[in-house]
Amino acid sequence: MPLNYISTTKDNPNPTLPEETAMRVNNQAILILPYDGPDSMPKHYEFVEKVKKVGYELDSDGNIKYDENGDAVIAKDADGNATVNYVTEVFSLATIITQEDFDNIETIVGTLGIGKQGVYAQLHSSFIANINSERGDRYILYTITLSNQDEDGNYANMIETPYTYSALKEIKYLAVETFGLYEKSEETQNAFLNLTNIKNEYGEKSEQYSVAFADFKETVMNNSKDYDVFMTGLAQGAYELDRVTPNDFLLVSLLSAAIVLIILLFTFKKVKLSIILMLVIESGIWINLSIVFFASLVNPANKINFVAYLIVTAIELGATVDYAIMLTTKYLEEKKDGVKSIAAIKNAINRAAPGVTTSALILIGCCACVHLITTNMIVAQITRLLAIGTSMSYVFVFTLLPAILSFDARISRKLSIKKGKGDPDIGRFDLNPIYYNEDGSPITETVSIAESENNDAVINSQSVETQISSEDVVPDVSDTDVATADLNASDSVDRNAK
Repeated sequence: MPLNYISTTKDNPNPTLPEETAMRVNNQAILILPYDGPDSMPKHYEFVEKVKKVGYELDSDGNIKYDENGDAVIAKDADGNATVNYVTEVFSLATIITQEDFDNIETIVGTLGIGKQGVYAQLHSSFIANINSERGDRYILYTITLSNQDEDGNYANMIETPYTYSALKEIKYLAVETFGLYEKSEETQNAFLNLTNIKNEYGEKSEQYSVAFADFKETVMNNSKDYDVFMTGLAQGAYELDRVTPNDFLLVSLLSAAIVLIILLFTFKKVKLSIILMLVIESGIWINLSIVFFASLVNPANKINFVAYLIVTAIELGATVDYAIMLTTKYLEEKKDGVKSIAAIKNAINRAAPGVTTSALILIGCCACVHLITTNMIVAQITRLLAIGTSMSYVFVFTLLPAILSFDARISRKLSIKKGKGDPDIGRFDLNPIYYNEDGSPITETVSIAESENNDAVINSQSVETQISSEDVVPDVSDTDVATADLNASDSVDRNAK
């Protein structure tokens, strides 16, 4: 992920005079090199002359080329693009006093009526730094200003670019090469000797030498402390952050994902379900930041500040976890109540949607409003990414997560049937009046074979009870007939007697 580390404002296409003046000197590198007394000054003068040529096209004699207008020609590659930011100014002891004046310093101080040691002391206090160590090392301070203009000549933020980093590598290499600092260790001495052999065998313009030269400069850039070359400044700080923080970000991302996974395991106590939720959560964050990545490839100005990256990943991770846990909890409650998978997902969405929607809309709305009114670039980046990320998290929780849960339920059901454990959905009743089929369509009644047998037994039992009750209340038909026959016979006897 390409990130900004020091840029806090957007480039002003129409800067004022103070802004333009500040931007001219914004891209500076502060360099210190070993100083071994007046006898080492020729090396420093040689180094200054080499640094002044960084970023310019040179002629066969090694001097800077100039065009018909008298302007120095900037070095460019085959595509016509600048290869490094060129040096606009070098300020140090070696630039304010010439070699001749330095050699004749006794004559100069004699005319001024001051002692030689007094002049040396003044130069020493202004441009030479002592290190409080047993060796008593001394260094000369250099302030090197690099160009800060784009291809159209407009002043812009050209600090965190490969062109500036290439210039820093070139300057450090020139220091190592001029002062012979590669001799400080056997490893670096062998590396420089190998570079020299490749140069002699293939030439400076060969591909082999270009690759070896680039590798050596990269080594010097990343391990300049081993050569007694020390550099600081905005560009150097941005380069160090760019080189170190990706590994730190990766470690932090992995640890945060692991912690969230542990929390999910304690919440649901299901490994597979926790992994599913973790994948949904991370995919939302990944897609949100992927948009930034591809946008930065199209236009480097679209890179975000590393502070925005950290804040957005943390907040979006927390928000998405909250939404996913809420929906999954409702889903498991529906499953526990006997609702089939498709119906459980539908019911869970209906139950979780109001709370999740309210939370998401509040966060999206607040971030969108702040993004529209803020003038701070970092705040604008944070709020914009949070609004987009929250929207993605909301959509993923109600689309991708239900789809994965449904797919997982189908796979589990098929595996259960295949293993001979039966269909886990057969015989389930929805506690609500409506029970759903596998396709989600409602049916009025569904019972298993065992439940049918139980129902038949209940019906038979009720029939027996009804029959017994009828015998107790209604007289038997045969007794009625007998009583009727006796009554008829008695009536017949009485009539005959009369």
